[in-house]
Amino acid sequence: MKGLPGAIEELLDLRTLSSAPYAVYRRLRDEAPVMWSDSQNAWLVSRYADVKDVLESPERFSSAGREKRSETSDAVWEAFAGFTGFFWSDPPEYTLDREAWSSAFKPRLKGIPGVVQGIVDELLDGVEHGSVVDVVSALAFPLPATVVFALLGVPREDRDMFRRVSAVLIGGTEEIVGAIEESAAWLRLFLAERQREPGDDMLSDLTAQMPPIDTLSDRELRVHIVNIVQFLLAGHETTTSTIASGLFRLLLHSDDRRLFLGERSARPPAVEEMLRFESPLQFVERRASGPTTLGDAAVQADETVKLLLGSANHDERVFRDPDAFDVRRSPNPHLAFGYGIHLCLGAPLARIEIPIAIESMLRRFPDARLACDSDEVDWRQNFMFHAIEELPIATSG
Repeated sequence: MKGLPGAIEELLDLRTLSSAPYAVYRRLRDEAPVMWSDSQNAWLVSRYADVKDVLESPERFSSAGREKRSETSDAVWEAFAGFTGFFWSDPPEYTLDREAWSSAFKPRLKGIPGVVQGIVDELLDGVEHGSVVDVVSALAFPLPATVVFALLGVPREDRDMFRRVSAVLIGGTEEIVGAIEESAAWLRLFLAERQREPGDDMLSDLTAQMPPIDTLSDRELRVHIVNIVQFLLAGHETTTSTIASGLFRLLLHSDDRRLFLGERSARPPAVEEMLRFESPLQFVERRASGPTTLGDAAVQADETVKLLLGSANHDERVFRDPDAFDVRRSPNPHLAFGYGIHLCLGAPLARIEIPIAIESMLRRFPDARLACDSDEVDWRQNFMFHAIEELPIATSG
């Protein structure tokens, strides 16, 4: 069925969806669980069962070809190498790329909690007692960015450039091509250097599996470069968002805060609830490989489906009282990291970073409180990434 009922289509804008999308999502689930949106030029899939069905069916719903050539400017298409890299592929190419990234990434998680704690302590040393601090800029953003830079082997002096690139990519501004080109120019030189003189980092491992850099065509090299830039983005966006929104929720609920600090066993389920409740990535896209059905909808070949993860994670058919923040929630089969073969590679790292950051902040500043009313917290104006822009916290009562 195409055409949204009532006024739902009018509600699909940033003013509604940036900070509190859940009433819109509930209406979609109730009235139009698989519905075509003219404004999004895609099917919107809002129920948990349907979202999960798509994610575990790559043969029906492809990650390749999601970006349509007809809807993309020449400059963006070329900058992203035609969107043919790791994040836009299916098996068997995807499987081989994921194995390469996984073999470079997973062994380095050993000992990473100590590294994370050291970075957190250093960041919090810069926060004064009795001050008002924006936790996003002081902790939530620099922590995961610094960790992923260290894993990849990006030198400290070059990290500000990648922070700028990430901000532009998240914002989706017209500067996106320039940001990619800036990072690509640096990475061309850096990857060649890593092939000549490898270090103990992910980029050295990855370049060891590549042909000599100087033998690759611009297009071939661009695919690798876009993969790295996307990994940088994915490596910190979810963690940054959840540190901020998790702190926000605990500061609003003193009993949950005490439980989180008082019982180590309470932290893992609390983190899962933070990920479910304010899902940092609100949707992912797939392309129908051929004519198929989804729910009661007849989806045609090459049509886009937007899987509303934020809606699926509030589906009352799966989660009891889904609009309540419950740090004891169990089971909690949320889809914040996706599902199936494309399950987020960095999920284990995020689950290490989030509790360390939040616990350290609350222990360092036991009287911390919001420095504004909860409805004054600024949420990013972005349909895809659900995140707090700034979170001012008074470090003393």
